[in-house]
Amino acid sequence: IVTTYFPGYQDFVNKIRSTIENSFVGWELEEVLLLDMSLDDGDSKIQNQLKKLQSPVILLYCTKEEATYIFEVANSVGLTGYAYTWIVPSLVAGDTDTVPSEFPTGLISVSYDEWDYGLPARVRDGIAIITTAASDMLSEHSFIPEPKSSCYNTQEKRIYQSNMLNRYLINVTFEGRNLSFSEDGYQMHPKLVIILLTKERKWERVGKWKDKSLQMKYYVWPRFELYPDSEEREDDHLSIVTLEEAPFVIVESVDPLSGTCMRNTVPCQKRIVTENKTDEEPDYVKKCCKGFCIDILKKISKSVKFTYDLYLVTNGKHGKKINGTWNGMIGEVVTKRAYMAVGSLTINEERSEVVDFSVPFIETGISVMVSRSNGTVSPSAFLEPFSADVWVMMFVMLLIISAVAVFVFEYFSPVGYNRCLADGREPGGPSFTIGKAIWLLWG
Repeated sequence: IVTTYFPGYQDFVNKIRSTIENSFVGWELEEVLLLDMSLDDGDSKIQNQLKKLQSPVILLYCTKEEATYIFEVANSVGLTGYAYTWIVPSLVAGDTDTVPSEFPTGLISVSYDEWDYGLPARVRDGIAIITTAASDMLSEHSFIPEPKSSCYNTQEKRIYQSNMLNRYLINVTFEGRNLSFSEDGYQMHPKLVIILLTKERKWERVGKWKDKSLQMKYYVWPRFELYPDSEEREDDHLSIVTLEEAPFVIVESVDPLSGTCMRNTVPCQKRIVTENKTDEEPDYVKKCCKGFCIDILKKISKSVKFTYDLYLVTNGKHGKKINGTWNGMIGEVVTKRAYMAVGSLTINEERSEVVDFSVPFIETGISVMVSRSNGTVSPSAFLEPFSADVWVMMFVMLLIISAVAVFVFEYFSPVGYNRCLADGREPGGPSFTIGKAIWLLWG
């Protein structure tokens, strides 16, 4: 937060601090910078103070004249541009028809809707609140209390809670619209708009706050489309592709109330693939990514000092070469649609030929395990591949097959059993049967 001593700055800082402490989105208030614009040597001192800022999102509370000077100094120290987002209230933006040249492109302001709720309408509602409250009190109590203090007297303490009229002022409904206020004097149901200073130096309405709900024009914030110097952004802003694969990358929907990502998550885009798509439908839907790989990406981006746009791959998964064309995360990097891929990507020879891999940050644990040898080999080690039953059966079968082979050899031998029968001669000895062949081998 950057603020001057403009009245109300303490309430502004306290409200922002309270909102951050009670928020579950994951905001963090890094620093509150209080600038003294009345000092003669304020130029150098303000420069030194602004140089200490490291946050990419800066809230500014001051007048329009003070903001013009602060933005001039901020531009000299490099705090304007696509790497920084400045958010200001309506008192800084002032008249939307005239934009000071010092105001940076991409400046965001929250103000009343000048198109739907202009100054004449607000003045009319202000008068209606007073007259309606006075009329209601007069009808119920038959009198209106006289003022006990003056708006011009700063010494006298005003006690709003004891004022009977105050209870009617904070609960007014006019023409069917709720114009009530809180105990602190803030409007309960304001109609606000979010306006953005484009590169054409015009304010564009990009969001609307009504009935405690926020409606945005863009599903994905057009942060980098606002700046024409695209070559300058290529060095430190990267397009990164990832793949949903728990626990490395977990994809969640945005918070339905705030429309933002929760704590420990980063915004990521998921492309919408439809056949009958109209021009009004967005190309991407906003998601939130978290997980082990996302934590590594956040650490690297903070150390190396770069920003990124993260999106989910839709063409395949990790990456495979089909008909000479890569798909998946590898394909996104090969075709230069993405500068880098983050995920549980396995390194192999084919992928290493087309992309460069970082040092492996995790081992999968998939391996081949064998028992550890004690250094000596047993004489019966050759018998270990088979059990004893298998070895016995193999031995028996070997003997039987050998016996059959010997019998066949003896049967067709010139002096064997079959030849003697063919010549009409009596065998010279007892007949050599297959049973005798088996008995011979066993013997």
